[in-house]
Amino acid sequence: MLRKSSSETVQNVPHKPAPPNWPLTKTKKITGRDMDPTKDKVYNGCLLNGRIIDWAFLMSSIATNIEDENGQIHRFVINKWPLPSLRDFAILEAVKVFRPNVKTSIINPYHRKARDGYNTIRVEGPEYVKLDTSMIDEQCHVCGKEGKALPSCSQCKMALYCSKECQTFDWTEFNHKGICKYLKMFSQLI
Repeated sequence: MLRKSSSETVQNVPHKPAPPNWPLTKTKKITGRDMDPTKDKVYNGCLLNGRIIDWAFLMSSIATNIEDENGQIHRFVINKWPLPSLRDFAILEAVKVFRPNVKTSIINPYHRKARDGYNTIRVEGPEYVKLDTSMIDEQCHVCGKEGKALPSCSQCKMALYCSKECQTFDWTEFNHKGICKYLKMFSQLI
């Protein structure tokens, strides 16, 4: 799992993406393989599709991890979200929406190296992202396998698994044990 901290995000960055152009007309689909990991670069006119594979981390922005269509993992940060005046509401909304298996479409992604040295896909606000939550409750949170009535974690009721192996892997390798009590608290509010 990628480490996240509040010191990683820079408010004033050297490159600014073009305003998002929805609906998509002349965009080029890209993946992490099309991005140069050694350069800070905005990919204007491009669309990066993927799925969220981790629970959201809220700081002065929102951060999570995504997997692109080639299976590459990227840290993903939406800057200027949430608005400070809506912070309490935004925390609950982040847990509901920014969770495993949400499909993402990111227009004009900004590839940059964060202060801690990790590559990050960053956007300047929520208007650069489209989220599809239709598969939240129909895919395993570990491997992404589809199923109609997947069993959930008996404690938090939010993590879904296709097998005992995926549940064990989540518990031991993805630290579900460490976040389960927090997810349980949020599940009672959703």
